[in-house]
Amino acid sequence: MATDITTIDWTDHQNDTSSSLYSPDYTYSNDKYSCIRGFYFAHLVFNYLVFLSGIVCLATRVAPPRYKWLHSWFGRVYVLSMLWSTVTSLLMNNTGLPLSTIISFGAVMGGLTVGWIVIVVYRSGMDRKAQQLVQERLRGETK
Repeated sequence: MATDITTIDWTDHQNDTSSSLYSPDYTYSNDKYSCIRGFYFAHLVFNYLVFLSGIVCLATRVAPPRYKWLHSWFGRVYVLSMLWSTVTSLLMNNTGLPLSTIISFGAVMGGLTVGWIVIVVYRSGMDRKAQQLVQERLRGETK
């Protein structure tokens, strides 16, 4: 039974003080980023947001009716924080991603986040306008 052994090409690290071999902030080998320190701290922030937004989301379920609208917004923060926590964990420690993949992944995740928020805000505006239209028609029929 043969096993594949991955070998690391150290030629990009020899006699180069600017290589990732001498930097605690990232690992770059075989034309791939394997571990980026900044994503660890982003991962921690998103994990705290998951924890706190989850608690507040649950608390707003039992809150008085005037605070019920907060439940859906904290739920959205929870889902987006969970999504970004997963993304940062993938970029924090992996087997290596080319820079173009990291940029593309970030653009897709950023677009997904912004798009979802824009859709939710637009939909709530449309719902408000629809309710106003129904109320105006009901007032017109009762006269």
